[in-house]
Amino acid sequence: MKRTSLLVALLLVVGMVGAPAVGAVTQDEQEQTDEVAPGERLSGVVGVQEAEVENEIESRAYEIEVESADSDEERAERVGERVERLQERLEDLREQRAELREEREEGEISEGEYRARMAKLGTEVESAKTQLNKTNETASELPEETLEQQGVNTTAIRKLQQDAENLSGAEVSAIARSIAGNERGEVDVEVTIKRSNGVVEVEVEREDGEREVEVEREDEPENASEAIAFAEDHVSIAEQRLAAAENRTGENASNETTEALEEARMSLDEARAALNDSKAALDAGNEEEALELAEEANEQAAETIDTAEEAREQDAEDEEEREEREEEEDDSEETDDEEDSEETETEETETEEGETEETEAEETETEDTEETDTETEDTEETDTEDTDDEDDRTTETES
Repeated sequence: MKRTSLLVALLLVVGMVGAPAVGAVTQDEQEQTDEVAPGERLSGVVGVQEAEVENEIESRAYEIEVESADSDEERAERVGERVERLQERLEDLREQRAELREEREEGEISEGEYRARMAKLGTEVESAKTQLNKTNETASELPEETLEQQGVNTTAIRKLQQDAENLSGAEVSAIARSIAGNERGEVDVEVTIKRSNGVVEVEVEREDGEREVEVEREDEPENASEAIAFAEDHVSIAEQRLAAAENRTGENASNETTEALEEARMSLDEARAALNDSKAALDAGNEEEALELAEEANEQAAETIDTAEEAREQDAEDEEEREEREEEEDDSEETDDEEDSEETETEETETEEGETEETEAEETETEDTEETDTETEDTEETDTEDTDDEDDRTTETES
């Protein structure tokens, strides 16, 4: 009775909070691939939102149950009940994941539908992880004797946490983010998934060009032989990623890029060595040691991939800087050319002005000379006239 009333109350609370309407979903559009159609993406978004609302209801119900408990015994009982429910939930999600993969492999569903449904499953797994963390936190605050009396095993809780982590994995997490987006609802990644013989290679590229690459098995290896087979595939993928990074960098690689490539080569050598030792251990009948060495090979292969990607990103940054410097140099040269052109124009203008002044001076001098000549001619004519008048007067006198 108490549990029913609490759930009804919580439904009312969530109703006030409100789940986002489908029409209100806002996401930055990005280039759609052929793998996820718009309708499939919308279906995935709605599924993710439903899972989030369900998680909110269950989380609030658990908090109220624990807070309203009258004793440590009652709180321990609530912890035990929640652990059982979460264990069943994880088993159900594991079965759903296996069914989804089988349907995809058989061609019963498209890649887009597979990703949409896997996105919801990934959100449910994350919800289970959150609830397990909260449950473990409550258990840590209770006396160990009280937990034992109620059948609560803290080691079992931590085991469930690890199971949930394994159930999530790189593929499920990447798909969930590519469908539902980040914490703001923005799809800011592009996910590429390659599958071969149960091995999944997941590449997540962000808008800024940064990439993350993870390799995992669709199912956990059951023995050393399967672990070694996975390690072989992992090392092979690491070799390919390193070769691609080396081919991209070329001769103009910076010191940072060169160092990252060298570090990647060293990790790859260690991965190969661990893989060979793992095979030798299995041949010698030491399966436990073979498993440990196979895991070491996987760790070094993952390190190789991460470092090779760092080298690729560093080289991309270096290339951008080189292009910027070249653009600045081109702009500087254009500026110098413009300044030289302006100086040339200025000199030509000054020359033209000087020539104009000289011409004007010559014209002025010529005009002055002409005026002087005119005045001289006028003076000579005047003198001649005066002389003629004097001669006339002299003649008259003589007469």
